Amino acid sequence: MHSLPFLAATFLLARQPTIEDTLLTSARQSLDRNDTDGAFESLLQLHSQNADTPGLMSCFEDMFRIKIEQHGKTEDRMGLASLLSDRGRYQEAAQELEEVVNDKKGAMATPLQDKAISMLFGCRAAICDWDNMDPDSLVKSVRESLRANRVPSLHPYEALMWPCISLEDATRIAGEYAKRAMSDAGCLSTSPFINKEKKGSIPFIQVPNTVEEKKGSIPFIQIPNTVVDQPRRIKIGYISPDFTGVHPLAFLLQDMFRFHNTSQFDVHIYSLCKFDASPEVEKIRNAADKWTVLSSNLTDIENTIVADKLDVLIDLCGYTGTSLVVQAMARRLAPIQIGYMGFPASTGASFIDYIICDRIVVPPTNFAFRKHYSEKLIVMPHCYFANSHRYIFIKDLTDDGKEMALSRASYNLPEKGFIYCCHSRPEKIDPHTFRLWLKVIKKVRDNGVKHDVDEQSNAVLWLLRSGDEMETRLRTIAKSEFGLGPETLIFTGKAARQEHLSRLQHADLFLDTPAYNAHTVGCDCLAVGVPMVSLLLQSGSQNNGVATEKLASRVGASLLQAVGLEELIATCSKDYESIMIRCASDHRWYSTIRAHLKTTRDKSPLFDMERWVKNLEAGLIHVAQHSEEWKDVHIIDDA
Repeated sequence: MHSLPFLAATFLLARQPTIEDTLLTSARQSLDRNDTDGAFESLLQLHSQNADTPGLMSCFEDMFRIKIEQHGKTEDRMGLASLLSDRGRYQEAAQELEEVVNDKKGAMATPLQDKAISMLFGCRAAICDWDNMDPDSLVKSVRESLRANRVPSLHPYEALMWPCISLEDATRIAGEYAKRAMSDAGCLSTSPFINKEKKGSIPFIQVPNTVEEKKGSIPFIQIPNTVVDQPRRIKIGYISPDFTGVHPLAFLLQDMFRFHNTSQFDVHIYSLCKFDASPEVEKIRNAADKWTVLSSNLTDIENTIVADKLDVLIDLCGYTGTSLVVQAMARRLAPIQIGYMGFPASTGASFIDYIICDRIVVPPTNFAFRKHYSEKLIVMPHCYFANSHRYIFIKDLTDDGKEMALSRASYNLPEKGFIYCCHSRPEKIDPHTFRLWLKVIKKVRDNGVKHDVDEQSNAVLWLLRSGDEMETRLRTIAKSEFGLGPETLIFTGKAARQEHLSRLQHADLFLDTPAYNAHTVGCDCLAVGVPMVSLLLQSGSQNNGVATEKLASRVGASLLQAVGLEELIATCSKDYESIMIRCASDHRWYSTIRAHLKTTRDKSPLFDMERWVKNLEAGLIHVAQHSEEWKDVHIIDDA
């Protein structure tokens, strides 16, 4: 009888090299000869065959480094920086980008240098390297592009992330991307959006609450709750490249489509990714009257959707998805086109007629906000942000079904200690807010020691990590500026969704990031019973350079309002600090907050998807029935 090692060796010898093996070997051999062109050709073929081939990215990295040694071209440094950034090696990427930014060979900045400035800002934000971030250069680069009617290197989504980019500039950046999409789609291009309307002339509709509420909650503008003389079902389409079990969109909307009134709506769902058979996508597909997986050809996409003769088409990704979606929307595939969810801002696009929002994220009667939105508004009566959390059973199991350690100790958290938590991506944290967190924790810990209260003396900050550089840098700030030891900051890695939801229950208070709020994670923490503090400044005011005028910076307040916890919405740094301290020190008050979350989760508008869909339908019916006879709603400016 042959031994197992012998059989294994025989199998390996008998195994025929795959195409991937051959291409990777060929690339390596080319690199050994310093033949970067030959290596690049093999690597491109391999990438098209299987982009996840082990060793592919390392080989690309070696190729770029050899090319930089040979020629030192800016393009090669940018290629290497992009690869390093994608692999989470932000410090190394930043070093390459600095070389590009500081290249003085040309008299004027090149488009690559503009791109490098944008990428460098993002890399430094990812590792919280705030001292070396250069917001002035980024703003200058963006505004020079806008003045020249060029598409800025800064992506519209990044424009929402960075506090130095104003709401006005963010919308203008989006408008330039919309203009490019129209050009790429072969449409007649228009100028980027600049709202020149006078106060009192911008239309919006206020969706009524379809569920009876207490006196005093009548919407600002009432539209009918009932449908009169509807001749046929309204054909509504949803399009996205994110109908996959690994994307938050499918997780959030998995229970949305089944609540559509099938007697009034004919629901078409268009996916730009292969069906992955995940439970979330299975629920979405089964809820559709028609599920279509689109090709990657723009003309085929157009022909498929136009043939369905939709009344309304809703884009669920905007600029955060594949450019195909934006280009398809630019070709005007339905009489009414709406932007929602994936891109939390104005698209600045003439081909998007409406966005779905609420009165907090986009105050419809406040011209200071409203003038920076190119679309008409469908204003929901509660929170605009839909989620399926009410229908998800939060289990103490990981995704693979194995039992996970549930104790705080398994995550290096103190068994007795108040856990301040922020599991948002590190680039969302700004230096002022981080130092405010440390200031509060210092006060709480000192008070705990003074009065012998373990919960306070062991208070910690639990963060999502993005590498050693980020962790070292934040620990240094904590020690040098606040005298806080390494035990004060607890770092954790990304986790599969079920473990993420389970471990989040160990937190006592979630700390929202002001510049770009927690959206999905905000819903996560409230759904598992963890309170959240969020900052919402008055219009026009700033908090050490951070404003809360963009839609993405107002979502936390909207979530809290929809669960009845307005007392956790801070209006300034002082309020934010006071709420943090009170949660740790006022046990009776804090206990009522947590009890409220647990008892109202299944009742609050935030987690009531069925109510949310009914409210949306009221708005869509009004929009569809009045699409040809829209009349401006004159609003009162309450800035």
